[in-house]
Amino acid sequence: MNNLWNFYSGGQSKPPKKPLFRCFIWQFLVALAVFAALFYGTTQEGSFADFTHNAIALIQGEKTSQAVPASNDVSTDVSLLATKGPNMVLPLSGSVVRQYLAVEKEGEVPYEGILICGQAEDKVQAAAAGKVTVAEENAEGWEIEINHGSEWVTRYENLAEANVEPDDEVRQGATVGKVGEADIGFCIYYQGKSIDPLAYLSWDENQ
Repeated sequence: MNNLWNFYSGGQSKPPKKPLFRCFIWQFLVALAVFAALFYGTTQEGSFADFTHNAIALIQGEKTSQAVPASNDVSTDVSLLATKGPNMVLPLSGSVVRQYLAVEKEGEVPYEGILICGQAEDKVQAAAAGKVTVAEENAEGWEIEINHGSEWVTRYENLAEANVEPDDEVRQGATVGKVGEADIGFCIYYQGKSIDPLAYLSWDENQ
C-alpha cells in the first residue's frame, strides 16, 4: 500500500490522519448547534439566520458580537415614532447647552432630556396640546408635566414660576411658566421611556 501511495504521490509522505475522537466531537457540536438553532427559531422572536450564523461561528472559534439593547430602546427609531406622535415645538428659544443623555462628570446619571439656556422672564410654552398632570415646586424650581394622549408626555423643569395647574387643558404654544436663573430642562416620553427631543423635533420639521 505504501508503494502504491508513493507511486501516485511522487514520494510525498502521507497526510497525517485526524484523530477519530476529534472528528466525533466536531460532528457532535455541529449537530448540537443545528438543534439549538432550530429550537431557538421556533420559540423566540429573534433572527433565526443570525442565531445559526453565530452558533456555527462559535464552533469554528470565530469571535462573534451581539448588539446590546439600549435601555431607551423606544428612542432608537425616532422617525418611526414621529409618524404617530404629536407635532411638537421647542418650549422656548435659546441655546441647547446640554444634549440628550449627556453627562458632565463620571458617574453622573444621564439626563433624559435637553437643557435650554434662555433669558430671565422668557416664557416657556407647551410643546403640544394636552392636559397638565403635574405642576409642583422642588429645590430646582417648578416642574410641569403635560399628557398629550396616546402615552405621550412632556416635562418642563427648573422653571422660575408656573402659570398652570394640574387638570388644566393647554394648547400648543400656551405659556406654562417662565425662565429664571437656571437652564430649562425639556423631556419627551413615550410609553414611559425618554426620547431625544432634538431628534424628534428635527425629523418632524423636515417632513
